[in-house]
Amino acid sequence: MIRYLVLLMYLMGTVGFAQRVNIDKDLCKHCGMLIRDGRFVALAVDAEKETQTFDAIECLVNYLKVHDEVSFSQLWVADYSRSNEWIAAKEAFYLESSAIPSPMGAYLSAYPDRQEAQKIQKQKGGDIFTWTELLQRFEGSRFGVLNHPDHHHRGDAYGPIGIMGDHVHHSGGWMVSVRSMQMQMSGNQAGTKSISNEEVYAQYHAAPQQMWMSMYMLGVMYAPTDQLTLAVMQSLICREMDMNAMDHEMMSMSEMSYQTKSFGLGDLKLSALYSLIAKAGSSFHLNIGISLPTGAYDQSDDTPMSDHMRLPYAMQIGSGTPDLNLGATYKVAFDKTSVGVQPMALLRIGENRSSCRLGHQYRLNGWFSYTPASWLALVGRTELILQQSLSGIDPELNPMMSPPANVENYGSEQVNAFAGVNIGFPTAVNSLKKLKLGLELGTPIYRSVRGIQMKESFTFNSGIRYML
Repeated sequence: MIRYLVLLMYLMGTVGFAQRVNIDKDLCKHCGMLIRDGRFVALAVDAEKETQTFDAIECLVNYLKVHDEVSFSQLWVADYSRSNEWIAAKEAFYLESSAIPSPMGAYLSAYPDRQEAQKIQKQKGGDIFTWTELLQRFEGSRFGVLNHPDHHHRGDAYGPIGIMGDHVHHSGGWMVSVRSMQMQMSGNQAGTKSISNEEVYAQYHAAPQQMWMSMYMLGVMYAPTDQLTLAVMQSLICREMDMNAMDHEMMSMSEMSYQTKSFGLGDLKLSALYSLIAKAGSSFHLNIGISLPTGAYDQSDDTPMSDHMRLPYAMQIGSGTPDLNLGATYKVAFDKTSVGVQPMALLRIGENRSSCRLGHQYRLNGWFSYTPASWLALVGRTELILQQSLSGIDPELNPMMSPPANVENYGSEQVNAFAGVNIGFPTAVNSLKKLKLGLELGTPIYRSVRGIQMKESFTFNSGIRYML
């Protein structure tokens, strides 16, 4: 009887929602994802007759956790077994079956009566709930919280803050990010072993002591379609290096100390992320980018040996060449955990006007996230870096001045380990729900270098991401 009343209301126009849900165009009110499958959609009509659309039953129920149900005059869910038909949410019966994956990962579908639900249950298995039982199942639990990498309210919606291009956006989506990377290097090594200043002085006039690099990055992402996300990033870079040099003018040789510094805008990075897989629980996209040589690669500084001396390759801000970034990103999410992997290649093209080229670089990142709460993720990351050596020689540099001035001292193999946290905010905090914070601290666990190079101590990454 109830079903016929609902059908009558539908025909009279009270429930004329089918035309209001635009598949592949409308966004879910709760999670912001594109509505793709009409078999799972849900609707809520408030006292002003305004309709809110949801891409899944679980999104409607989670939305009602923070929005009083009595403020809505009507709640509707799609009849899974009959397309374009609706059921009053409070009168429907719900089947939770792993054989029927709903968009947000709760495996929920709706039916007009218990008999219809039991019919599907015999075929697919699972458990049946009334509306009241379903609300109780959701209350105080993570039941129905999305198992999807692109769910923007989870703490692990994004990868570690040190990973670039880890996610795509839905059509029309914007994101602005501000990031910081602080890296410190201390002492010198040859191969995998530490060496002393005296060992450096046997070949060079000066020995590096400490180096700090600060990089501040402003990024903007925009998705013209669901498959394509475009990004631009500009960096501001500061490098400082403390040096000790032998003073040969003294009667007995002694060390003198000095510092060099470089500062300026880095290379401009443009990229495109193209989604190939985007479904509940997993995603895969290609990373394609180009780095334009807007950063200086011929900076100089005053030293005790000479004014306006050309700084070594490692102290320059830009590469001086257009560089290609090619790679891919794959992510899988579960109830409270998610994993991701991203191989990337940075390929240098041609030579800069100093007649040299930085080496190609290959990175492989893998990370694991645990979400003890929907807005918090604890993140671990491992990074493998293969850095090729430089080619060509800058004629303005004396290769015997210090190790960083000699092209023979570039190229390395390195493994870094990071630990960090991603912090979101509960969706009830409307002013902050689009803001994501990220922090991570890392250090090398293995590093083998070509020639003589500085030892890396630690890297600290931080940032803020905001969805517009």
